[in-house]
Amino acid sequence: MHEFWDTGFVKRESAMLDGWDKLSEEEKILRCMEEFPQSVPYLVTTAEGMVGMHDVYFRRVFLDDEEHIKIGYSKDADKRFNEKRYRGADRVELGKYVRKIELQALGATSFEGFMKYEIECRSISPHLIDGIDMPGKTEIFEVCHLDTFIKLWDENIERFKNLRGFKTPN
Repeated sequence: MHEFWDTGFVKRESAMLDGWDKLSEEEKILRCMEEFPQSVPYLVTTAEGMVGMHDVYFRRVFLDDEEHIKIGYSKDADKRFNEKRYRGADRVELGKYVRKIELQALGATSFEGFMKYEIECRSISPHLIDGIDMPGKTEIFEVCHLDTFIKLWDENIERFKNLRGFKTPN
């Protein structure tokens, strides 16, 4: 029982944190990577989300076998919306992409924001589905709007292809 309460490991880690509040942000990152190498993949994933490449897309999705259109951006669009851990995800089947492009993080979020704004200005509302609780569920639209989405994409994507910069992490 005594072994369970052995605090030697905790003391070693807390010694590394001495003076933490006096370190610059850069020093904190470096210290974290040096002392906790297991943190590096998490730091890299966060950095990739802020400045890396993202897929921007709209694609066909089937909800209870009824066709819809899903817009969005993701570091991995095939994986992200296809996760089955969410409530109601078994009712969703991914279809083919209508449009998909890889853009740098700022370009990706800016273009997706532009598309959502333009869609809203046209009074096109998302098709809200009861019983589904997953990311992107408010980015699903009736397929009758497909031609409008294609036109918006084709007429505006060039403006975002070279947009580069930082985006805040999700």
